[in-house]
Amino acid sequence: MLKQELKRWDVSSFGGIIIRIGMLSPIAWSTPPKKYGPWESVVSLLTEGLVKRGIDVTLFATADSHTTAKLHAVCPRPYEEDKSIMVKVYECLHISEVFERANEFDIIHNHFDYLPLTYSALVNTPVVTTIHGISSRKILPVYKKYVTIQPTQNQLIDIDFDITDKCD
Repeated sequence: MLKQELKRWDVSSFGGIIIRIGMLSPIAWSTPPKKYGPWESVVSLLTEGLVKRGIDVTLFATADSHTTAKLHAVCPRPYEEDKSIMVKVYECLHISEVFERANEFDIIHNHFDYLPLTYSALVNTPVVTTIHGISSRKILPVYKKYVTIQPTQNQLIDIDFDITDKCD
């Protein structure tokens, strides 16, 4: 990347305003993952890049995660590595943490999939969701209810929300 391109992402380009982002990572694996964990890898790379550019990021991830951002964790270890962790309990606690602190952030960036979208209407903080993949057509009703897709720069986002009679 050219230095000129990097400069446009410096905090000074926002008029010196510090942008505060709540970054919600999945808790199946550490962020970054020790071995497998493609979504957590993306979250880690994005988080570290934003911090490097002066953005104030709080990473919501497992307690054994490593980051230069502020780390906030309720789940001690990845549930894929510790089968004693009750998945749904810790997913609920993990997601609720970021939304209970929503007023501390200018943006919540959700990498957790569809479940956090159901909290998005309860807060004033904008929620940006990165869709890493659709695991099943059965989750599309959540996207249909909570996601507004705005194609930019002549890019067409093709997500079929016509799910009537098409669910698995």
